[in-house]
Amino acid sequence: MVLIVTEELPEVTMTHRNYFENYVRAYRGKEEFLVKIPEVRRVLALMEAIRESAKTGQAVQFE
Repeated sequence: MVLIVTEELPEVTMTHRNYFENYVRAYRGKEEFLVKIPEVRRVLALMEAIRESAKTGQAVQFE
């Protein structure tokens, strides 16, 4: 079964500069990282599944 979900994207008021400023403050222990390692790993796994799917022409499960 194929299911396509369409939803509105939230409005974002951040820039790439905000990310790097957060990284420095979090690295120094002043606040939490906005982007967590498990989130990064999940996106990387999704990107790898997309590449594999494109290469083979087949659906690839990534979770």
